[in-house]
Amino acid sequence: MKPGAPAGSVTWARSWRTEDAFVSCAADAAAEPTGERRRETDEAALRDAPIPLDVRILVVGATILGIIATLYAAGWLYYMSTGANDLVQGRYALLAVPAFLAGPALVAERLSRGRVRPFAVNVLAAFGMAAANLLGIFVVLEAFYG
Repeated sequence: MKPGAPAGSVTWARSWRTEDAFVSCAADAAAEPTGERRRETDEAALRDAPIPLDVRILVVGATILGIIATLYAAGWLYYMSTGANDLVQGRYALLAVPAFLAGPALVAERLSRGRVRPFAVNVLAAFGMAAANLLGIFVVLEAFYG
């Protein structure tokens, strides 16, 4: 609250995380002259505010690209020093699984402007993965035991 503002005035605060209105009353400021309570409330509100969708998509994309680039760089350095190309294994890519699972849901939510919830996309993806696994098992069974 700005000094000298009338009681019940509204102060607008903007941050990189959210755009919310923080309402403060002159009575609260008078009760605590240092404004410590208001500062703690504002910091708590900013800390608990949801991260915007575009930022979440950017973090997921950067995570996927960063892990892939790191794996390729490590594999290339190992190949250049030893001549063997057996360092990078699939298990190292498991670090990116959370980002790969979150990515389609976030992009679907962004493209639908919030009409599609991420939970629905993740459930659909889970059923698709289960169907693909069953199909793979049937193909292996048919090829080797059919």
